[in-house]
Amino acid sequence: MVLLTMVGVAMVNSTFTEISVAYNAGDTAAAQYAAEAGLSRAIYELSQNAGWTGTTAAIGTGQYVVTVTSSGLIRSITSTGTQGGGRRVLKAAVKTLSQSAVSTVLANTTATIGSSSAGLTVSNDYPSSAASAVHANDQLSAPTAISVNTAGANVIGGLTANGVITGVGCPTWAWTCNAGAGTRAMPEIDVDSAATTSLKYRAQHTNDPVDGKPVYFKGGDTTYRCNTGSPWVFTSTQQCWDYYVNSKSGTLGSGITNPVYFVEFTASESTNYTTSGGGSLAFRAGQSTNYNGLGLGNCIKVPTGIVNGDVVLAAISWSDGTSEAITTPANYALNLTPSDLGGGTAYVLRSTNSDLSGGLDFNRELNPGTETAGSIAVSVAAGATEDSFGFTRAGQPGVSGITGNYIVEMNVTVANANILLSTAVARVNSVGVLQTLSGFAAEQSAGSTGVKTFSLTSVNLGTWSSGDRLKVYYRFRNTAASAQSVTLQTGTTSAEAMAPWTIGDFNKELGDFSTDISLAVSVAASATEDSFGFTPSGVPGAIGVTGDYWLSNYVTAANSNIWLSVALARVDSGGVEQTRSSFTAETQLSTTGQKTFSFTGLNLGTWSSGNRLKVYYRFRNAAASVQSVTIATPVSGWGLSNMIKTPWSSGWTLVRRINNSTSVGLAVYWKVASNESGRVCRSYSGAGYDFAFSPGSGSQSMTGAIVAYSGVDTTTPIDVENGQATSSGATHSTPSITTTVANAMLVASFGLAGTGTWTPPAGMTERSDSTAQAVALEVADVLQASAGASGTKTATASASKAGATHILALKPGGGTTVTCGGSSYTETLCIRTTAASGLTNSVLTQVNGAIVSFRRGSGTSVSGDIVFQNTASASANYAHTYQGSDPALLAGGKISMISSGASAGRTSTSITGIVYTFAGSDNPDGNGNLQGASSGNLGFDLQHGADSIAFTLSGLLLSNGSISLQDTGGTGTATIQYNRTLVENLPAAFTTSTAGSFMIPLSWSSGD
Repeated sequence: MVLLTMVGVAMVNSTFTEISVAYNAGDTAAAQYAAEAGLSRAIYELSQNAGWTGTTAAIGTGQYVVTVTSSGLIRSITSTGTQGGGRRVLKAAVKTLSQSAVSTVLANTTATIGSSSAGLTVSNDYPSSAASAVHANDQLSAPTAISVNTAGANVIGGLTANGVITGVGCPTWAWTCNAGAGTRAMPEIDVDSAATTSLKYRAQHTNDPVDGKPVYFKGGDTTYRCNTGSPWVFTSTQQCWDYYVNSKSGTLGSGITNPVYFVEFTASESTNYTTSGGGSLAFRAGQSTNYNGLGLGNCIKVPTGIVNGDVVLAAISWSDGTSEAITTPANYALNLTPSDLGGGTAYVLRSTNSDLSGGLDFNRELNPGTETAGSIAVSVAAGATEDSFGFTRAGQPGVSGITGNYIVEMNVTVANANILLSTAVARVNSVGVLQTLSGFAAEQSAGSTGVKTFSLTSVNLGTWSSGDRLKVYYRFRNTAASAQSVTLQTGTTSAEAMAPWTIGDFNKELGDFSTDISLAVSVAASATEDSFGFTPSGVPGAIGVTGDYWLSNYVTAANSNIWLSVALARVDSGGVEQTRSSFTAETQLSTTGQKTFSFTGLNLGTWSSGNRLKVYYRFRNAAASVQSVTIATPVSGWGLSNMIKTPWSSGWTLVRRINNSTSVGLAVYWKVASNESGRVCRSYSGAGYDFAFSPGSGSQSMTGAIVAYSGVDTTTPIDVENGQATSSGATHSTPSITTTVANAMLVASFGLAGTGTWTPPAGMTERSDSTAQAVALEVADVLQASAGASGTKTATASASKAGATHILALKPGGGTTVTCGGSSYTETLCIRTTAASGLTNSVLTQVNGAIVSFRRGSGTSVSGDIVFQNTASASANYAHTYQGSDPALLAGGKISMISSGASAGRTSTSITGIVYTFAGSDNPDGNGNLQGASSGNLGFDLQHGADSIAFTLSGLLLSNGSISLQDTGGTGTATIQYNRTLVENLPAAFTTSTAGSFMIPLSWSSGD
């Protein structure tokens, strides 16, 4: 061919000579070299950048031009070289593979392959010296990068590592064995960014066509699936997953294009959960109450027979719907039980002079109770420190004095910045001789008006004896070189000295009604004495709120000389006052009967954990001799006689409120029973709960019922619930709900906008049928044996009126704790081989798509494991195939597949696709795509010891941590094999890298 061309040239060129032929032959050889140089460059450039497209320079002497066209992973290269009259073209086709896609097993730290038991095969027969069966980056510089036990592992393919390879002899290895290979990039898969292509985003925006909910699973999540409403009411992520798998009969991926099943546990969430349905759920007791008139004391009676731990429901219906706001105030009875707190005594600095003396500017009496506000002008000499005094009355406190905390208040009404104030307390004998003096409190400036509060804690003034009295020092220091003055207020609660003892007659607990009380109160001549009531420890704590209070005390032995007033305070867990109200107006106790006091919108500050309510009962004796009065229960069992109503909740949790405009309302509440016989109402003498209506109406009415059930799950008693308003008519139906547990108790409530009676729904047992002048209520129940739809429940009223209906399902208690093969895990998705309790189809058998377990912690710290329950326990095979270009399995932590024992029927566990684990760390280190290796974390653990089961992973296995693959006995086999078809359709994270590709030769040709 070349000769003919040369002859043709000679025919038209008479100057053609042997020398020119020699030159042209030389040019052709040089062009060949140039083309080869271009081809070499193309291979290099593509290894650095798989997207390289060639050169653009024009052809000139001694040059080459390279063009590259791409088709998937194939790169077609054309290199044209020229020299003088010579021109040569070389063509080649190569396949570009990222560094993360040329090894069957790629560990960013170390890899352990094989045990002493045979049965494991790891293979890669890809025709390239770069390809290997196993590669380890050894990023943590372990002594051994790859360890192979050839007694139990059949490795077909190369071994490459950036570290020591043990267990094989590299010189005799049939394939590549390179312990000096460079580190290979790990793919940076976008798992959870806000991008629409991230795996998490796709899961949250891909709906299962059957139920219309996304394939994103997180316990308690109210947006996507797990806790979005019946039947999806799961706070456990694993339980939500199991329920979904069960609903799909163990087959995932049907009808969804390239699905990503994304599972995200909350931090430290357990895989274990407890089902309901194990207990014996039954009706315990019921009681109904009705009222004509709505107000602050509509009391629903508590039925007898309730046992602590029962779940109690309250259903109330009222006649004006949306017009009313409803609260459930907590009420407390005054009991004979002594409080664990001391009440203390508040002594007010009075205008009356004490019978004791010694102060430079004043010697005043300290006595409980207020008087008309007065003042004391104090003048202090230049540069002087002067003490004035307050003394308790003769004999107070005497032997009642104790060690404890003191609070002294000085209310400055005329300020002076030159005066500094301080205080101390002392014990003196009956004639004022000092026995013990405390230290002085830190000084405070009198430079502004207002109350200056001094605290003296744990003051021990020695042993108090009969006749001993309290002396309070009021110290004034003048910092000026001339006389200065300041004015203090007297007679008010802003001029108090609080002592730790109680001189009143009682210091009792405010709580559940326990027994009738009789408290004889004796008040010294012309004295004011305080007694106290305290709520129990921790009550109300942080649930305390601003609002209305109402108190009742019943006088059974009257005395016209005694006057009663009350005040309320918030105290901390040790009884130290934080805020106190003013005292109410006094009521003369001249007649027997109920005496009531109220506070409207009282703000006692911010209630905190441990805070308690303190009630002051202040008795003032107007006579010059000792007088007495009795506070008691007038009729046995009348808990309302001596009680307080507070603004915070009595423990009821609202399930749902349904309003049918202003025609009728229905509300359902629940609580766990605790000493229900001790509850008190302000308008009913027996056990009950107040439901307060605002604004209330004398022309409206309500009726309510309390029903109790035994055997209910007391943590989350309500499985599902729903309600609706119903149009005017005689029949009224609830919505249908879908229970998620067996043996649930369905409880239906029906409210009617008129008086009447009810016929319960077919098959249900009526527990309450009550009516008032403009409203009627029905409560009925039935046990539903199997989980599923309840169907609508229809009750019939004797009158045709508008209505409101509600239905709920109570979950049985004593359920089963569901584990993953008997083990406990956290943040771990369990792929079951035996069904979860109550979910017979929760064993996965087929998956088309990706399963992801992933949660991002702080920064690059990630978690989320996947554990395959012992495959020997399964009766059916498992087949998992990737879709599109997604991985088959991905975990933020590790994946464990540990099996042993005889097979229950399974013969094959097959996974086709990429299996990838982050091993707890997702932090690219800036070196290409190389992830920051997880410190010593195991990323994939295969211990295959099941009999008769063939485990096959066909694809790629990668981990940012270490990988351990072992056959641990049994007659089954485990095979990890390279999948060329999968490599042709890699995820973007494997193909978008701009560095580190391997070139696999496919073809080569040459020509002019």
